[in-house]
Amino acid sequence: MSLESREAPAGPLTQANAQIHQGHEEAILCVIERLTELDIEAARTGLGALSEDMTAHLAVEDASTHQRYGALSDHPRGAAPELFEADHVSHRKVMSACVEAMGELNERAPDLRRQVVLILPLFYRLRNVLEHHTLREQRFLYPRLDAELDSAELEALVQRLTTQEES
Repeated sequence: MSLESREAPAGPLTQANAQIHQGHEEAILCVIERLTELDIEAARTGLGALSEDMTAHLAVEDASTHQRYGALSDHPRGAAPELFEADHVSHRKVMSACVEAMGELNERAPDLRRQVVLILPLFYRLRNVLEHHTLREQRFLYPRLDAELDSAELEALVQRLTTQEES
């Protein structure tokens, strides 16, 4: 029996956030793949779309779910509201560094492959920041909101999260 089958089913906010973060993870991997193929135009396009989507997602969380979580009391160790805010600050900084590094790539340079090799660690760092943040949200924030909020408020928050993703 797997560990997942013994856990309680995830609530609607936890599920919605997991799907969004899985999409971001896949998008980061696609950008890395395009970089390793030296398809810089496709990598830039993918990173632009990812940056836009992640920025919108962070803004929705900052204005809704993180505010609602912060209003609750008795946050467990490792899950204080300030830590989620710090995760978002870190995420924005790393994404900005990735966008800047991608913008500086010279596709016509004879050392393009070396340029890509030198910036790849930034993209792995972005992936690690996302993974760390996802684990914290999926372990603490969203399950707590799923447990504490009534169904109407949960539905409204799920709608905010998922509508942002579809636009």
